[in-house]
Amino acid sequence: MLKFISLCLAAIVVALLAAHVAFRPPSLEDRTVSRAAEAAATTALGGVMLTPPEQRGGDSGVVPLIDGTDAFAARIALIRAAEMALDVQYYIWQCTGARY
Repeated sequence: MLKFISLCLAAIVVALLAAHVAFRPPSLEDRTVSRAAEAAATTALGGVMLTPPEQRGGDSGVVPLIDGTDAFAARIALIRAAEMALDVQYYIWQCTGARY
């Protein structure tokens, strides 16, 4: 029984080492470095985001989009409103219980 457990552990270790070699992440060398564009008050969205929250009625700018269709429509609207660049971040929050 001990020999069987030892063989299983050895097989697992070999499989993990093989997976580590086979699925190594790509090198970061020679990659283009990108940076977020600075918000410009001369653009419509930049002007809104550079306005302090107190002057916007205290709104945070975070709106939960529960429905996939609403989330897609919001992305398309923001893409169409962009005048200079797109700097996109996504967050997936799992809400349990209450609906918005």
